[in-house]
Amino acid sequence: MPPTHRDITDSIKSVQASAASLHDRTQFAGAAFTRVARDLSELHDAIRRLRVAAEGPSILPRGPASHLLLTSLVMNCDMSLSQLADMLEKHPSAKTETEKSMVSFLGSKLVRQRVDIDVFLATSQKEYFYSGTAAIPAPSSIEPELWQCFFAELHDEDSAGNISRATSPFDDEAKQWHFISTEDILRSDRSQDSRSTTARLQPDSSGREISPDATWTRLDRRLISVQVLEEAGLRYEARHDSVSVLGTLSASQIRELAERSAEVRQGRSTFNSPHPSCSRSPTVEAEKRETPFKLGLEDADRDAQRRRDRRGRVNARHHRHRHRSRSCHGNRTAKKEAIRMRDVLGVIGSIASVISLAKEFA
Repeated sequence: MPPTHRDITDSIKSVQASAASLHDRTQFAGAAFTRVARDLSELHDAIRRLRVAAEGPSILPRGPASHLLLTSLVMNCDMSLSQLADMLEKHPSAKTETEKSMVSFLGSKLVRQRVDIDVFLATSQKEYFYSGTAAIPAPSSIEPELWQCFFAELHDEDSAGNISRATSPFDDEAKQWHFISTEDILRSDRSQDSRSTTARLQPDSSGREISPDATWTRLDRRLISVQVLEEAGLRYEARHDSVSVLGTLSASQIRELAERSAEVRQGRSTFNSPHPSCSRSPTVEAEKRETPFKLGLEDADRDAQRRRDRRGRVNARHHRHRHRSRSCHGNRTAKKEAIRMRDVLGVIGSIASVISLAKEFA
């Protein structure tokens, strides 16, 4: 008997619980699991959003291809989480290079599956899918044939007026509606702002003017980070809901940009988030808001205080040494004086004895 929608919803809940449990375990594992803990946190959030969408009455499509795609996403997550649980059970420290490589590999799988869930949720929004505003990268863990069936199913569920838009952005024979021209970008800017008088875009990286009919690839801003585009040296135009890259990007290039964007955003959110073991007291929160300049002054003050303390300890030792030296010198002087006085008294005594004997014989 094929699984029902209730069955898949229960499976999502089970996977979400597994991700939460493993996240707690990785926080107390070896240092090699630090990044995996961050990846798990992001995956857990994506699974939660997937569960909320699946429980909604009409958020996700309910066709067989959509159901199979959703099932595949959940099964892939469950498999990766099981592999991670086995790794934590057998190698909780992950000290060898081989073990560290395995942990890193599992972390990259978690990142890809989080991106796949985001892609599925974005594509399932029909108003977004049919608007033709951006290309959506196909999930890396889903077979291309299943992805094509999913697009065809979205087409069948919509009205006949939107048939021309129901094509996969990665179908070479279909109309690739995510490719636009320079003039399309300028026209969109003018339509959103009637006061805009922009007649051309900024030149490319070589200083050449960009042709009005040059081809751009428009991508979803939620899946692509402009920081990644900057690092790749790509010429782009960013808008509030999309980012257009000069040139024609392939499906694999778009997927690679999406995965790299997920890693960058994950690292950024982790850098801004405190460690769970840290206290949330007002004092700690206030310290986190200190400026680098002030923190630098405090470090300089502490260094100066440490230098003063060291000089004080050196002076104290020198003072004690001088005191002991003077004491020893004083003791030696007193002893010599006592010996001299003893000798003098001895001589005086001898003289007195001689005088006494002389008187007796006189």
